[in-house]
Amino acid sequence: MKSFFLKELERNGWQAVVFDWEYRKGNWALYRDTSNWWMIATTNTPRLFDVAEPDEYHTRWTVNLIEHLCSQDDIINDLRSTAQQPSNRTSE
Repeated sequence: MKSFFLKELERNGWQAVVFDWEYRKGNWALYRDTSNWWMIATTNTPRLFDVAEPDEYHTRWTVNLIEHLCSQDDIINDLRSTAQQPSNRTSE
């Protein structure tokens, strides 16, 4: 039987790569770590954060947290990439 957490992930567009072990949504990933812990990862940050698998009451909050952390990591990396690009301005 699927946990409330896994059902909520799938409702939010996460795809099971390996059921109850690895899930992906775009460049974001979740991997089961140990027992009831999950590692959150993005393309740029292979181990962004760890979260405990929530009970039914905390499921929605936990999925929101995961997606917030991933989206913020994307923003930070986009800003970092933009800041590292050479300026298009010419010297006066």
